[in-house]
Amino acid sequence: MKKKKIRILFISTLDFIAIYLCLVTGLYLRMDFTLPSGYTTILLLNGIVIFIVFEAILAVTKTHNSLWEYAGIDEAIKIFTICVAAMVIAFIGMMILSFNLPRSVYPISGVFIFLSVSVIRFIYRILRRIKTGNDKSFKDGTIIIGEGYTAAYVIKYLKENMNHQYIPVSVIVRDETLTGQVMHGVKIDGILNDLESIIKIKRASHVILAMDDLTNSEMKRIIDITSEYKC
Repeated sequence: MKKKKIRILFISTLDFIAIYLCLVTGLYLRMDFTLPSGYTTILLLNGIVIFIVFEAILAVTKTHNSLWEYAGIDEAIKIFTICVAAMVIAFIGMMILSFNLPRSVYPISGVFIFLSVSVIRFIYRILRRIKTGNDKSFKDGTIIIGEGYTAAYVIKYLKENMNHQYIPVSVIVRDETLTGQVMHGVKIDGILNDLESIIKIKRASHVILAMDDLTNSEMKRIIDITSEYKC
């Protein structure tokens, strides 16, 4: 848990630096590649407000918990929405307090902020994968077998609580028509008959059953495969 808090603090520090630099860049572009004097305090105040709102929304939505260990379109949309909300709230607040920057600076900076915080998380994810790839004690991933509410809940819980070794990387279902769909950012890669091949492809070390209506033959096959691959 302590390591997790340190990682979040580190990412948050990078977020603040990125937000401030993006505001400076936005003002620089708005002012035709010049930085007029008298904006230092206003830039800092805007940066602090945007950062506080951004981090608060991250905390409420638990986006910080996963730190984009497995990023996808859902996470990208969430980050984009958070950036927009933070910029709008900051603009309104700073305008009321008469500390606002030129209006066009906010959308310009907002684009750079979205790209910056996304890149920060993407780089973190790459470094994390490199680290875990060299750490033999770290499990590579977890396959969830199931469909419906139970499987969705298991995936959501695992992604929101990353202080464990169970990282959802794939979903297996019984209904073949669901293949290719996404459940909380995790792709449904196949059906029960595909379990062995998916374990090999995903380098999975765990299999979690989130389905209570498995037949005896299905259960036996799952046990045989997971025993063979030590999942």
